[in-house]
Amino acid sequence: VGRTQGMAVTARLTTAGAAVGFGQGSLAGDHQNLRSLLKVVGPTLYGYLFGLGCSVGVPALPFLFATAVSLSATALVLASPSHVWDPPPQPPAARDAGGGGGSGSGDLAAGSGGAGGSGRGGGS
Repeated sequence: VGRTQGMAVTARLTTAGAAVGFGQGSLAGDHQNLRSLLKVVGPTLYGYLFGLGCSVGVPALPFLFATAVSLSATALVLASPSHVWDPPPQPPAARDAGGGGGSGSGDLAAGSGGAGGSGRGGGS
């Protein structure tokens, strides 16, 4: 599962961020900054927790901490209102462009797409 579960989080983050006006480049940069920070802080924290756990007789303390964080994240998701997880409404132009049903290259020749086109075909 590993990397694929991160893809869903990234997709949701991008969708939610775009809905409130954040650019995709800004979101990608912030996401990578957070990942870099966690790659430095994470091993240090887990090393400290392992040392602390060994000194008090609970060498599994880092795993217990990871379980607590995971359960807290799950509780946060389950406690959030359902409208938070609904996809944002798409503008009419985006819905029309995504439908399709044409043969591909023939659509451009018919005038139903391309640069500056309305995506609906026909004349003015």
